[in-house]
Amino acid sequence: MKSLRFRRVAACLAASGFAWCIPDAEAQSVEEFYKGKTVRLVVASDPGGGYDVYARTFAPHYARHIPGQPHIIVQNMQGAGGVLATNWLYNVAPKDGTAIGMTQRGVPFLPLFGKQGPTFDPTKFNWIGSLNNETGVITLWHTAKVKTLQEAMQAESLVGGSGPNDTETYPALLNNTIGTKFRIISGYPSTTGITLAMERGEVDGLSQSWGSLITEKPDWVRDKKISVLVQITGVKHPDLPDVPVVMDYVRDPEHRAIWQLMLAQKAMGRPFVAPPDLPADRAKALQDAFDATVKDPVFVAEMNKTKKELTPVSGPEIAKMIAEVAAAPKEILAKVESYTNYRGQRQMVKVADEKHTGKVTKVEDGGRALAIEANGKEVSTKISGSRTKLQLDGKEAKREQLQAGQTCTITVKPGAAEADLIDCQSGS
Repeated sequence: MKSLRFRRVAACLAASGFAWCIPDAEAQSVEEFYKGKTVRLVVASDPGGGYDVYARTFAPHYARHIPGQPHIIVQNMQGAGGVLATNWLYNVAPKDGTAIGMTQRGVPFLPLFGKQGPTFDPTKFNWIGSLNNETGVITLWHTAKVKTLQEAMQAESLVGGSGPNDTETYPALLNNTIGTKFRIISGYPSTTGITLAMERGEVDGLSQSWGSLITEKPDWVRDKKISVLVQITGVKHPDLPDVPVVMDYVRDPEHRAIWQLMLAQKAMGRPFVAPPDLPADRAKALQDAFDATVKDPVFVAEMNKTKKELTPVSGPEIAKMIAEVAAAPKEILAKVESYTNYRGQRQMVKVADEKHTGKVTKVEDGGRALAIEANGKEVSTKISGSRTKLQLDGKEAKREQLQAGQTCTITVKPGAAEADLIDCQSGS
């Protein structure tokens, strides 16, 4: 059977009368387009966090199900609680199917709620699918005085925040609807930094997803290092039969309407998205590949082995949900921003960089990962070609110049998997 591309060329020749003509990109089948291509998957969070871990697990399996089996590279673009990457995907990324993203679950709703910063229309994205219908939780460290949600309405507790995402939105909404007394400490680079702050006693707790918690900190659950105050979901998670859901406490009709809108976001637990204006056949192929991947026994087995929750939601289901939220009464949408804004005195934490100096013991993946021995222990970090500043003997350097035996100082934010600066001296 002749390919679509061949038929288009033949038609072009017959119609034009010219000796030759060049078919446009639409003449290619999806398989022809993707064969030999590299697809950039941009994750809107720090390396090492829940979104990043899920994306890197998903990507190689997903690539097998896209016609033409392109190579997928995962890159992190953190900033503004996920808004930076989502703006980039909508306004800057190529609209041909070679750039896709994994945004943070609450970000697509921000422009609908009147938030400043987003420069995208979520109803125009091509939604690929979500790996989770997520359950959010508020957790406090075991040494905190507050142990239950009702106690949180009587006494103040400190929760860490990393921007206009789950870490800050839900504590603020709980304060403004049921009267909890959470004080938000903003400025952490990611949830990883907040969990370290909890262990150090700098903050009491964190608003995050249950799926991330049991994946990244299973010992916290096993060893009862945390109290789970409330589930931010419409239906109880089977792991948490004795923990109340938030709607058990919300009585005011307006407050309930606000919460219903916010809980719609939870089905966007791990959402993958492509830019607007993609060729329709490629957008459909990306959605179909997602649906095939989440049913793939090899992928499911890996998710089960690594204890990652998998409760997939299709791209069309996500698009329908966003359209329904966008169609909600404007008077309710207009109030969401007020309810999700923290009304207390905002405190910003200055997260000091960590520095580690020692001999390089390992250089991996073409200089994308580095390990040194510092003070008797191994310190490893990832190196970004665009975000990590790299110096060798006082001069700007490339990752390929890193070698075992060099002495390097790694500068990194607490909890971050990726270094900000690596300053090395050649080995003797």
